[in-house]
Amino acid sequence: MAGGLLGSGDVAWGHQTLRAIPAPLLALLVTLACESLVSVGFALWRKKPVARLLVSSVLVNGITQPCLWVWLAILYQEYIRSLLLAESLILLGEAVFLKQLCAPHLRWRDACLLSLAMNGMSFGIGLTLSI
Repeated sequence: MAGGLLGSGDVAWGHQTLRAIPAPLLALLVTLACESLVSVGFALWRKKPVARLLVSSVLVNGITQPCLWVWLAILYQEYIRSLLLAESLILLGEAVFLKQLCAPHLRWRDACLLSLAMNGMSFGIGLTLSI
């Protein structure tokens, strides 16, 4: 690898690999990675069980992300309104699921804050990526 840590062949291989992954799967993986980092950071910050919050956030996102895709596919003509409404519903729905899955460890306020942080992060990153 002359010329740097990553050679041009390595970068080209990375681009080919990413292009080979179907867009919805890639979007799900990016969402899971972002929101998992947020849930771990939140758990450490609020002194909550890291593994439980991490697994719960992955499960919740595994449900809500495909629901978002279906919603947007059905209501594609009103994309922005549909997206904002869906994200609002997802924010509330994920808070409810997180509260239920982490019942003794997570208060309602914490579940809402975590959901807001996770969804804010992934929504912001999603706006900047063209997956």
